[in-house]
Amino acid sequence: MDALKLKRFFLAPLTLNFKRPLVFKGHVCYAKHSILIRLEFENHTVWWNECSLLPYYSQFTQQDIKTQAKSFLSPLIGETLYFSDKSSRFSLAKLFPQFKNLAPELQLALTALWDGPFSNIKKTNQTILKNGLLNDILQWNQEMPQLLSDYGNVVKIKIGRQKLNLEAKIIKQLLTTYPQLQLRLDANQSLSINELEQFALSLGDHLGQVQYFEEPLTRPEDYQQLSSAIPIGLDESLDPFSVGKWVTKAVKAFVIKPNFWGDMSTVLEARHFANQNGIRCVLSSAYEGPQLMNSLENWAMEFFPKEHHGLDTMKYLDLCNYPTSSFSS
Repeated sequence: MDALKLKRFFLAPLTLNFKRPLVFKGHVCYAKHSILIRLEFENHTVWWNECSLLPYYSQFTQQDIKTQAKSFLSPLIGETLYFSDKSSRFSLAKLFPQFKNLAPELQLALTALWDGPFSNIKKTNQTILKNGLLNDILQWNQEMPQLLSDYGNVVKIKIGRQKLNLEAKIIKQLLTTYPQLQLRLDANQSLSINELEQFALSLGDHLGQVQYFEEPLTRPEDYQQLSSAIPIGLDESLDPFSVGKWVTKAVKAFVIKPNFWGDMSTVLEARHFANQNGIRCVLSSAYEGPQLMNSLENWAMEFFPKEHHGLDTMKYLDLCNYPTSSFSS
């Protein structure tokens, strides 16, 4: 076990522009905000990571995060902190009672910091598996060959943005053209039961090439009415503290955004529930920068090594002002 005495900490606000405007909850956004957290120890060891805030999803501002981080870290200056204990690496809530009251984004950043000896273990020969992402279904003919080349056969496509009958026709043509393809169809809670059932029916035998429809229904309580023939992946309706709430025979996947969950121990509890119920777990990013993304990728490979993860949102960020190494203020 590593025992390190905390000398000081630094908090630095950071704004990252999107390479192109993105829409979150109906709002056009040009940038996202973060707080970079650096811990400096008496032996000159430095660890740092990012607290990432997503516009219109996070309930906290940069100032909120700075205030919470100062409140949490200030009493630890001069204290000896223990790291690298594998049995307690995700136990900050047990070590520090105030941890559970922090913003989930700050919980995840601190978890990544405390997990430094593990998250800094590089990927060696292993390459993380990711799903490709096709945002504009009308561009499938131009983009799909490159997606298959870059990501393999698992691709996520956003649906519910065009007329559904047109999208279903394109999806069927796509699956006919690429019989090796496995799709994840993300409707972002935009469909009714009838629309989803008609969409699935129109795919015919190609429905077997759909790994799951990601959070398709507007009302999560309606999943109870679906047959197991229509595979469902839960995302927005997943409750970290009650993951089984909307689980039915149709649910085949949990799509977990750790940045919205906070403490990684809740993610591992969801994994345990999923394993017991034959449900796959996919980690999904929320436009985190390189330092926090490195932690997410390492956790994905450690705990879900055979899964294709949705960890490719960083490509939408302009990282010109992101630190290439640690920072001091």
